[in-house]
Amino acid sequence: MQTLALTLITLLTLTAAAFVHLRIADVAGRSAGLWLTRGVLMLAGIGFGWAALRYAAVASEPLGMIDRLLVFSSAFGMVHVPGMFILLLKLWRRRG
Repeated sequence: MQTLALTLITLLTLTAAAFVHLRIADVAGRSAGLWLTRGVLMLAGIGFGWAALRYAAVASEPLGMIDRLLVFSSAFGMVHVPGMFILLLKLWRRRG
């Protein structure tokens, strides 16, 4: 059950990450700022994923390799969720 829940959360958060990296050029333009923004998001995602793994290691039941990968991936994607909402608001405002 734990793996199924982690898989669903990971799918949602990685979808947010993909959306952000595909749509950020619409807002940031195609400049050095685009790559800086992507780099900061990637580094923050890696850092948050590492931190989530550290805290998941103290969970009541030990995590298998698949669960550890899912925890890291979902934490990586979670960093992108606020950016997704910001981009959605900006895109809706442009259309409206």
